[in-house]
Amino acid sequence: MKRLLAIILIVIGISSGGAWLYFYEHYSDVGPDRPDPPSGRIFMENNHGHIFYIDQKQKDFLWYLMLITFVALPAGGLLLKKVNK
Repeated sequence: MKRLLAIILIVIGISSGGAWLYFYEHYSDVGPDRPDPPSGRIFMENNHGHIFYIDQKQKDFLWYLMLITFVALPAGGLLLKKVNK
């Protein structure tokens, strides 16, 4: 049972990391290159020199995806290591 939980956590961690990468690149492609206060896109992001702006909801969404990645992936890895001893 613990092995299954560890594998699920690892899959969730990898999936959320992939989702973060996908949405970050998507926002980079569609986001304005100047702040747009009427739409709320005032938070600057830098993608290898390409500046774009996102709104608070998008910023929070990316932050939670990254949080899930950095919690679930190591937790699953540590649990799997413990189970395999």
